[in-house]
Amino acid sequence: MSYTGTFSSWTRSFLLAGSLALGCGNETTLYPVEQCTSDYCEKKEIPEPQEKKPEKVCPNGNEGDSFWLLPNGTLGDMAEKCNEEQICLGGLCAKLGTFTFVSNRDGETEIYTQERVAAPIKITTSQPNESPLSPYWCGSEILLFELMKGDSSEISRLDSNGHPQSISHSSRYNNHPSCDAAGEIAYFSSDRTGSWNIYKVGMYGGALSRLTHGPDSHLPETLLAAFNPDICKTGDWVVFRCDYRVDETHEVSEICKIHSDGTGLVRLTYTEHGSNDAPACSPNGREVAFTSLRYDAELGHSNEDVYVMDIDGNNERRITSDQESESTPAFSPDGKLIGYEKIIWIGEGRYVKDLWVTDRDGLEYLQLTNDAGKEYSINWKP
Repeated sequence: MSYTGTFSSWTRSFLLAGSLALGCGNETTLYPVEQCTSDYCEKKEIPEPQEKKPEKVCPNGNEGDSFWLLPNGTLGDMAEKCNEEQICLGGLCAKLGTFTFVSNRDGETEIYTQERVAAPIKITTSQPNESPLSPYWCGSEILLFELMKGDSSEISRLDSNGHPQSISHSSRYNNHPSCDAAGEIAYFSSDRTGSWNIYKVGMYGGALSRLTHGPDSHLPETLLAAFNPDICKTGDWVVFRCDYRVDETHEVSEICKIHSDGTGLVRLTYTEHGSNDAPACSPNGREVAFTSLRYDAELGHSNEDVYVMDIDGNNERRITSDQESESTPAFSPDGKLIGYEKIIWIGEGRYVKDLWVTDRDGLEYLQLTNDAGKEYSINWKP
């Protein structure tokens, strides 16, 4: 038996709407477009749910191990067991090791070395009117530093008997030394020609070479001066602070890089309002930490903080964010930690400067020194 006949007009409308909603026939809009105010609705896209991934945490502080923090807020399995030489910071098990710094804690400016959180040991004994600054380890046996003497300073090498041997040989200012991976070539900044540039010289003698040549003109975007070099142990780059003239009245301090033979100068930062200084290359040569003075909207004034970027200038990110001044970073030998100096004002124009350390993402911080004097210029011993 078969049935024939016609549908009512109401039934035909109902079936047509249903077939279009199921994808049959032409595309239809079930709701008026003017009622759609979402970007997703206008694009006819549905956002994918963002899954929160587990994070690594140190539930027992920097002396404990690393565990997975699950999305529901509970602790999961152990992520990494920290050995007795490591601290847990930002979920990372990292070796704090032995670091060196400058301090005036005993009334005289000297260089100290400290193993983890043990008491520091003084390793220089300067003569009157001398101040050792900017220590830098070349391997585990050779220490370079700037020795300030009145109106000049020399790059010196500390010999096995603890006596400084000059390697820069200039009556002007020579500062901020670093050296190559082999410990054979020292890099430093100097104003020996009347303007600041980057130089290199053999650790035990040899010809002096100039890497930068500023100022080369008086035109806008001219390199005026180069300071504070750090040689990347991997990648053959020397990173340094580069001062540029933007126009007749405006100069900026940026971060640049150049090959160790003085070729391929590249400007890495373009900070419109602010200044950058004290770059430090990561052990793998892929990142650069540096100090940047920029306006902080939350504080309502400019503030110094530590930033990290890739060696090509991309992926710039802020690591410290306290209201105090944080500057002059250095990577630990395993690249997991970044040390820096922090100024804390104690009133009446007085302040203390101590050393702190953070994980590479700036998640957690640990104070390394706590003295009434000033500690600064941290550098790790390999």
